[in-house]
Amino acid sequence: MTVDPDVPKSYGTRSRVFKTLDRVMPDWARLAAGGPVTEVARALIETCPYLDLGVLQTDPRAGVNAIAEITVVERERLPAASCGGGYYDGDLGIIYIHPAGNRRDNFTILHELAHHMQQTHPEWGYVLLDLSKDARRKMEENVCNAIAARILLTDLQPADETNVDVSPAAVMADLHERSAASPSAVLQHIATIMEHRSKWILAVSGLDGTVMHSRATYGENYPPARGRAQPGFAALAEEARTGLVRRRFTEGVHYDKNLRLQDMYAHAALDSTGRCVFIALTPVARFGYGKLEAATYLCGNPGCERDEYALDREPILCDVCGEPKCPSCRQCECPNQRRSDVCGKCSLTISPYEKQTDTHECRR
Repeated sequence: MTVDPDVPKSYGTRSRVFKTLDRVMPDWARLAAGGPVTEVARALIETCPYLDLGVLQTDPRAGVNAIAEITVVERERLPAASCGGGYYDGDLGIIYIHPAGNRRDNFTILHELAHHMQQTHPEWGYVLLDLSKDARRKMEENVCNAIAARILLTDLQPADETNVDVSPAAVMADLHERSAASPSAVLQHIATIMEHRSKWILAVSGLDGTVMHSRATYGENYPPARGRAQPGFAALAEEARTGLVRRRFTEGVHYDKNLRLQDMYAHAALDSTGRCVFIALTPVARFGYGKLEAATYLCGNPGCERDEYALDREPILCDVCGEPKCPSCRQCECPNQRRSDVCGKCSLTISPYEKQTDTHECRR
């Protein structure tokens, strides 16, 4: 991200002279008007005279420290499980980072370097200024991600691009192992390659199913929210311990407002460290988009009048399993629920005294 104000003084600085290249210069205005961000990233890298790509790929911090105009300054270290972060101060030429692990730091440093590259480019910097505030911010962030991914993942081979539409989870896991990129950088890179060319929802989750990063390559459906636990992802992570998973995704993707995305096929592969799982979902029907439907739940109370239920209002969630409770008896299907505190016949709560003395008067 960039530091306030919204338009740093470094935009379009012409005091930094770029070398003349013996080729046709990119049409920056066309790229800003609708060219793929990957093309913008490629053009900026090729027209930047001070990048040592060999060093930047293997040791991004050393590569950035070698650039005279930029200084990298560390702020307080964030917890190892966090996503890290940083920002670029264009007026001072300083990249501030909050360290959070080597792979994440690599992406952060290159992302902030890309802000410097864009804001100081003698042509692209002025093209950005012609955009609206929101469009400029979105464009610059997307290009930063593309530049960081392109530098870190130059090992992507043509064979990988061929396989990416067939088995994206396996390709992401392989690229993560062969590069210094973070899982999110790998995911963003693969999603950019496949965008508008095939229908996939890509995600990286922890082994417990909590979404770390996600993105869709088509616009009809939304990727799962970051930070939300997906029971189906936890199941895929467990299965992926023994190898690549390919199966029907019967668990569905959980969204807010009690909606689930069904009719999807899943691929899953663990990363090389065994700390997260790469997941790719695609519609079962060749020309379909998956089926978004209201979620139904099973009631675990044999004395309840309902066997299953759908929700039409804000649910009460179980503290143990996180699933919505039945609106009739306030129970769910959670196997660890203390059902002994609720009468299985009349569904009334049994008080501690009634439980201790076995004197509950059933109201059924």
